[in-house]
Amino acid sequence: MSDNAESPPETPKEESQPAANDAAISEDKKKIDVLLKAVGDAPIMKQKKWSMERGRTVQSLAQFISKFLKFDANEQLFIYVNQSFAPSPDQEVGVLFDCFGSDGKLVLHYCKSQAWG
Repeated sequence: MSDNAESPPETPKEESQPAANDAAISEDKKKIDVLLKAVGDAPIMKQKKWSMERGRTVQSLAQFISKFLKFDANEQLFIYVNQSFAPSPDQEVGVLFDCFGSDGKLVLHYCKSQAWG
């Protein structure tokens, strides 16, 4: 009988701690670290490491970079993953991170003219 009386108070404590940890982990996983590197004649950003939402698309990231670097409306921006391919504009950054991220960050290269792929 004493075992049954002690078990219920311990079980909710154990369940509540992982729930708090899961909330902290899911909060961290909502954002990922992205390292932006300039290629060719593209201007270099002073801040290279950015934290962004996993659901953000490559197109919205390109728009952000263009505005941040004050590109003209007619200037193009190309984004590449691992110096090899250009992801589609509707691709989510979180999916790219899951597939191609390393050391806890996703490395993306940006340039004004086609460089790879």
